[in-house]
Amino acid sequence: MNTQPLILIAEDEDLMRVILAQLLEEAGYRVAATASAEEALERFAAEDVSVTLTDIRMSGMDGLTLLDRIKDIDAEALVVVMT
Repeated sequence: MNTQPLILIAEDEDLMRVILAQLLEEAGYRVAATASAEEALERFAAEDVSVTLTDIRMSGMDGLTLLDRIKDIDAEALVVVMT
């Protein structure tokens, strides 16, 4: 069982998603990187996420809607919205 915190990334720009994931993994975190808010919401509901990093502007569901949906699941969830 891995006890490292899991950071969930929702970022539709490939390069930014890869860079964020690599930096966080090198810092010792487990990372789940997704290309959409919809996929991130599914991962959030299925896994024990410590913090979510989300882009504010994405095609489909945007980051603010993702924030609202995550808070519906867990009002205490930590979410960082990036621009």
